[in-house]
Amino acid sequence: MLCIISDLHLTDGTSGETISGDAFRIFTESLKDRALDACWRADGQFKPIDRCDLVLLGDIFDIIRSEKWLDQTDDKLRPWGNLDAIAPIVEEITDGIIKKNSEGLAYIKNLGNVLELSDPGGASIKIPFQVHYLVGNHDWFYYVSNSTYSNLRKKVIDALGLDNDPNKSFPHMLSDDSAAVVASLFNKHRVYGQHGDIYDVFNYEKERGRADSSLGDCLVIELLDCFPKRVQLQLGLSSDDAVIKALREIDNVRPLMSIPSWLDSRLRSFPKIENQVKDVWNGMVDNFLEIPFVKEHDTWSPLDPVDAFKVGLKLSKTASITDFTRWSVITNQLDSLFGGDNYVSNAMNEKALAKIADYVVYGHTHKPETVFLTSTADTEKIYFNSGTWRRVHAPCIKNPKAEFANFHVMTYIIFYTDGERKGRRYETWNGQLG
Repeated sequence: MLCIISDLHLTDGTSGETISGDAFRIFTESLKDRALDACWRADGQFKPIDRCDLVLLGDIFDIIRSEKWLDQTDDKLRPWGNLDAIAPIVEEITDGIIKKNSEGLAYIKNLGNVLELSDPGGASIKIPFQVHYLVGNHDWFYYVSNSTYSNLRKKVIDALGLDNDPNKSFPHMLSDDSAAVVASLFNKHRVYGQHGDIYDVFNYEKERGRADSSLGDCLVIELLDCFPKRVQLQLGLSSDDAVIKALREIDNVRPLMSIPSWLDSRLRSFPKIENQVKDVWNGMVDNFLEIPFVKEHDTWSPLDPVDAFKVGLKLSKTASITDFTRWSVITNQLDSLFGGDNYVSNAMNEKALAKIADYVVYGHTHKPETVFLTSTADTEKIYFNSGTWRRVHAPCIKNPKAEFANFHVMTYIIFYTDGERKGRRYETWNGQLG
């Protein structure tokens, strides 16, 4: 039995809310129930499964979404700076995440190396259980091979009871040397999986590789994280003012290029200060585009990621809802061009799908999906997205470019093999809390 979750985005609490410990309680209880169900085999017999594995498919600890970066007086102390120099900051954020989420993390760690269940007759059974961590684009620091980061990995391993080796990089792809155990588990269940950030050029740069920063890091830290605080300061508002609480949700908006439309929809609830807040945003976008790390990415190409930012993020200068709707169509096309909406086609083209896998799993988009790619008499090929464990902002049908609703979600996916779960191959769970 193989369970996959991703995109918990656990923070140190300095920038927005983090998921409650209750979510972990619900999840671990459900995981035990699913493991017991898996013991019922295709032939109708009850036989304890050989093992249960939980794979954390990236963006579990959110190192990027922390105001600790903004507390640094030296603006070179950023994720795109010297990795050894920023290690103390990453460690401080890691410590903060572990402390802030100690209740929830304890539910995972306290499962130990076995799941203790009861068979139909009431007898105790123990199923070997292990947790494995792969990185995404908000926790890529644990992929850095520098020995400086081994201590950070050890802290994460201790907090979650992971099977990972602290002296080896947490893997990013199944092809990584440190992913051998996970790759074997995936192959056994005929699954191919990765976080999915490699298909998003805002958040992954092929030339730099995963052990380095990307434009998405800079966007979150220099624009999204500090925007609510800048509005609070410049407009003289309190930290618990309704507009500040609303703006703190900005980093939950997906895709990135919908942010201007989302901002417009939120600010219409605050007409007295709408234009002032927009002025703050516009000024911050201008400053963001002048950051040296951003300017380095502005190439001679007629359409690179920085060009997308120039077109997309500054749409907030247009106050008209009609204009926002028209430009939102353009920016959505830009987001699609840079990988935002191409995950189904990427899944379809995964080499593993043609060789050993029946299922492809990505995270990253925060959009839980089950998409049937092909089906024959012998097998089905399916793409899954593991969604998220945080708030989601979704466009409304009546006016999808200008109106958004929000709710909390919790998604997990389970795969079975060897006749487990009465011969079923997979199941997905997607809870929504309004």
